[in-house]
Amino acid sequence: STYVSNMEKILNNYNHVKIYIINYDNVLINGKKMKISNLNNNIENIKCIIIHSLLLMENDRSNINKNIISIFDNINCNKFLIVHDYFLLYPDNPNPNKEYYLNNKPSIESINFFKNLNKKIYKMIFQSFNTLNDYKKYYNFDNYIILNNVPDIQIYNIKKEFYNNNKYNIAILGHIHMIHKGRNLASKIFNLLSKNKKYHFYIFGTFIENNHKNLSVLGEYNNDNIYNLISDYNINCFLNISVVEETYSFTSSIELNTGLPIIYNNIGSYVERLKNYNHCFKFNEITIR
Repeated sequence: STYVSNMEKILNNYNHVKIYIINYDNVLINGKKMKISNLNNNIENIKCIIIHSLLLMENDRSNINKNIISIFDNINCNKFLIVHDYFLLYPDNPNPNKEYYLNNKPSIESINFFKNLNKKIYKMIFQSFNTLNDYKKYYNFDNYIILNNVPDIQIYNIKKEFYNNNKYNIAILGHIHMIHKGRNLASKIFNLLSKNKKYHFYIFGTFIENNHKNLSVLGEYNNDNIYNLISDYNINCFLNISVVEETYSFTSSIELNTGLPIIYNNIGSYVERLKNYNHCFKFNEITIR
């Protein structure tokens, strides 16, 4: 929702028609529920469709809605699809770690669906070369755009100096209670530094544990207020600990805006987005002791 909201701000001179897939039979079009079979009649004058996701709002979210795909053939406009995870290759596991997808080839059904879908799309928008190359292992195509930096980081403009302190407040942004977002890696880091009172961690989001003395879990944050929170808690640097091949990392946009140092796991789109900044530093999770 944050991604879509920011797109609306950036493309504010356009009329937006937002379509949400409820289930296999119904969609919401600008808040109004209707049958998928009637959708074509309500988007006759659409010049461009940007498909952010093919997930369903109800039922089994891992299934691709083939009814939605089929109507593309009858809409005469340019269609763009944002590929923001591995959902099209692994519908039951859209955020696999590297070990999983190195040892598990996508099903023939998923590969064929991706091929057919690609032929209906004018441009597929990938968030990193890393993700693109993983898809191209199974089907070679050239109708793509790489967009590993987006205008959302230009919406705000705040800078903060980094000082050497007797105590460092380290922020982690996101839903860290999920394993693929680095839950186990986070616990390992907290435990390693538990006896060093120089470091305190703040999770702006969710976490399954709250028994670390060097950790404060602040809960979900309002995206429009995140910079005030970062300032209020006197954050000195950020830690990015996702253990999957991140395809974009929206939170990195927030972090880059602050001008504060970012310490990131050397994986996925983190590398592409952050490697050219002199205040961003990589680490390899396997070498953490």
